[in-house]
Amino acid sequence: QHSCCTNLHWPMEDVGESSAEALVTAQVSETEDAVDQRELQVAGRDRRTAAVAAITFAAASAVLAVLFLTSQGDVSRHSDLHRPSTWKSLFRDDRLGFADEGGWSESLQRLLPWRAQERGLDDVKPAKGLAPIWRGGQSLNPYAKQDKAICTGHVMAASAWLAAASLKVKAAVQECDPRNYGPDPQNSVVSPGPALPGQQAFVHVNNTLLPAFCSRSVLGIIRDFTRVGVLLEGCAATCQNEDLVGIGCATAVTNLVSVTANIGRFGSELDIFCPNGLASFQNYFNCADRLEGIAWSIDIWSTSMGASVEECANVTDGNSKVDYAACVGELLSAAAYVGSSGLSITSAADFDCPSSYDPKEYAAMSDDQKERARYRCARDATSFARTIGLSSSKAIRAGGHCGGSSTLCGRTIGRAAAALAGVAEDGTFLYQFCHPPTKCCKRDSKTFKVECNCTPEDIKENKEADEQDRELCSRFSASTVKMLSAAVTLIFEARAECDVHEDFASNACASFVSAAVASLGYLAESISRQVRRCAATNNPRTWFACSQDTGFVGDALDTLSRGIGAATVNCGLGDVKRQTNFINFGRRFFVP
Repeated sequence: QHSCCTNLHWPMEDVGESSAEALVTAQVSETEDAVDQRELQVAGRDRRTAAVAAITFAAASAVLAVLFLTSQGDVSRHSDLHRPSTWKSLFRDDRLGFADEGGWSESLQRLLPWRAQERGLDDVKPAKGLAPIWRGGQSLNPYAKQDKAICTGHVMAASAWLAAASLKVKAAVQECDPRNYGPDPQNSVVSPGPALPGQQAFVHVNNTLLPAFCSRSVLGIIRDFTRVGVLLEGCAATCQNEDLVGIGCATAVTNLVSVTANIGRFGSELDIFCPNGLASFQNYFNCADRLEGIAWSIDIWSTSMGASVEECANVTDGNSKVDYAACVGELLSAAAYVGSSGLSITSAADFDCPSSYDPKEYAAMSDDQKERARYRCARDATSFARTIGLSSSKAIRAGGHCGGSSTLCGRTIGRAAAALAGVAEDGTFLYQFCHPPTKCCKRDSKTFKVECNCTPEDIKENKEADEQDRELCSRFSASTVKMLSAAVTLIFEARAECDVHEDFASNACASFVSAAVASLGYLAESISRQVRRCAATNNPRTWFACSQDTGFVGDALDTLSRGIGAATVNCGLGDVKRQTNFINFGRRFFVP
């Protein structure tokens, strides 16, 4: 930005954002000494915030370690738990908060160790169409009809996605209005900035993007409302003990419609974000992100199609381990992920990395421009590694669905590798956005003299950029916790899937506690995104982004509820058989 600045403030297009940030309109009248004093106060507050965050994370890690070590006890310590009388008396003890009828007691009594040992989890094929259905559907407890953890999480998620749908209606009103496009100042104002009386909010100067913007909002509305339907149907199946005839068919069909709309929404955004010379935010990195969304959804679409046929036509073959619909979906998904990784490599090799520049051009670049090139190169490389990991996990799982064999071990290892690559990708964003307040004084690299030549306008601009960077630092810090915890969750899951002799409740406990921590990271990340994008109401493109972030809050709470519920059941049982299914993470757990 200015030669007086020692930190880089790069455009938001670099991190895949679809909208510009709102500009602060307050005038700067303070002297530079007053600004320096305030910067010192901000730095102190940031250090205290970082210390609190570090202590909180350390405490969460300690809890995880204690739970894991506690659950490693010999099974003989839990010998009394194998007697029904002991369990029943425990569940009926009002001092522990369990009711004699209904509530948690009924749900937990279906998870008794001796029952799990008589009917191992491998002997039960969870019904497709039940919540959560992100990948075909299976509940935490394959025996019980009622599942309070899923019920509670789905209620919260449904509320969030209903609010998201309402926000997308507002987005559609803005993005489908032809008056919000084009360079005519009589009908539009340059975004961001408040619209003047009689003027419309500005979406984009090029009106050829209207169909893409409008269709993504309309398809997003359909997706959100049908997702609410899927979640409520899941509540109907898991919030009570009665058999609901046709609920599997209804959920599978509703989910099929929801995923179809979601694929269409990502397809519309390809026209918005893939390079065609119409907008500054169009680049191969943003294009790869949208193709990645299609890649994840294809698997769900095909699996939901198969589930719809099986549930609605009642043609399920309970003895067959081959799933042709899931087989096709996983193969197509793996291929699409390869395409997304190819776009990341194209972005790095042809546009972002230092090697993509002419040597003379690169030598003439400023230090800030060279630093930006190195950062983008690292971002693209880690994104490539992450998507390749997801592609490999899809291809490995396709072998299991197509051939009827168990490939869960390889699939989970691939996902864990993708999550770890995502941690590295998050690191590139942390390097960019987590920094001390920008100083106005800078040492000249040639004369070694300290120059303090910031104007009041420079000071104002630096303050605004620092504030935005602090918000983004919070977002990507939370994302790092999310992806690191997700990787730990999948490592413990792989331990059980790769060696049946390690498939104990103690191992599952560690996996579920890590999943809960990952959900908390996802929740903090989504709230950080809301703080930035839901406040910029004078930019019409942020209505869509705000609605997405609101729905993500619901997904985080849903996964958190399932993680806590599964941990409650498994932790403390030691080396007895795992009592619940593992948790399937959604796509955002693998995306920074």
